[in-house]
Amino acid sequence: MKMYAFLLCLMAGAWVIGSEAAVLVIPIEQATRDVFVPQQNPNILSGDGIELATGYPLPEDDENELATGSSPQGVDLVEAILGGENLDTQSDMTSKTLTMHDDKILPFEIDYLPQFSVKKCEKELNEKPEKKTKAVQELRSLLKENPKTNGITFHEDLLVAYLRRNKYRMKDAQRQIQDSIHLHGTEKYAFTGVPDEYLDLPSSKYLVLLPKRCHEGCALILFRWAKWDPAELPYQQFRQVVVMLIGQALRDPMTQIHGFKAIHDWNGVPWKLMKYITPQVVHQFYNTTVNCFPARWKEIHMINQSYIMKILWNMIKPFLSEKIRNRVYFHNGSKELFHYFPHCVLPSDYGGYLQVTDMKDWTKRANKDQQEFTLQGQPNYY
Repeated sequence: MKMYAFLLCLMAGAWVIGSEAAVLVIPIEQATRDVFVPQQNPNILSGDGIELATGYPLPEDDENELATGSSPQGVDLVEAILGGENLDTQSDMTSKTLTMHDDKILPFEIDYLPQFSVKKCEKELNEKPEKKTKAVQELRSLLKENPKTNGITFHEDLLVAYLRRNKYRMKDAQRQIQDSIHLHGTEKYAFTGVPDEYLDLPSSKYLVLLPKRCHEGCALILFRWAKWDPAELPYQQFRQVVVMLIGQALRDPMTQIHGFKAIHDWNGVPWKLMKYITPQVVHQFYNTTVNCFPARWKEIHMINQSYIMKILWNMIKPFLSEKIRNRVYFHNGSKELFHYFPHCVLPSDYGGYLQVTDMKDWTKRANKDQQEFTLQGQPNYY
């Protein structure tokens, strides 16, 4: 409660970030009334820090984005929110624009695993046919030993996805599956798919999978936060969109192997969304996408920096490992994205060549499949 009280005070007065200040005038009684606290999964907050909802220890860091740089216990929220440095653009590339011919880029929807993906899986994720069979059997045995997962007959494709995510580290794959089962138990509603009528709303387009893959094979996700209007798309449906799109995208073996790259666009985000940026909501989003899904997050790009983005970043940064922090890039505008992405994979709104960015047919099929989701998992697309 100490953390919520301080957050409310910030929302009622002035936000100071680095050397910049923005004044947000909200009567304290209104701020107290309006700050959003999700009712599901109420036991995330503990003491002065934020713990994993599951209580399971985090695995060792290798490729592992789950691991934190330091224990979140005792982190002071004042330091977490206001102690952040100026977010200069990070870049390990030159000013040259990344170029790639369109015929070298694969679509998101693909029905085979290219040879370069097979080689990457063997070399980087430690997967070989004989090892894969043995590892699946061993993982099944470990899961049967745990009372929370004993009795669940997991689909082999689901087990392989978690093994790939953890580079065939058995204990880490087991732990992440247990995290996912725990999440399902506390927030079952999030796994049921989105009521169809919400998919045609403008707010549901805050998150889209782009139709072209990155040149390395990664799936590309675009978050446009200004599009989300909680009055149109309530928070529960917001959560359902996240779980449906990312969960169903991970039924593609190519996405399991190559992972995701994400672009977060903060242009035009209204201050009214601040009531949703609480420690609990931020951790809930992070826990779902990083700790529970078998997703490999390769790069995260922030464009059109805003005060809200800086507050959010400084809130979540203490709980990230150094490795994943180094995969987050801050850009002043969309032009800097072309240091990392060819024009042919980005929407025309950002200076790219894509005219159509919303894969409506795939999204509707994915949502229908999500409505049949079970704890056992679902088979891969191919």
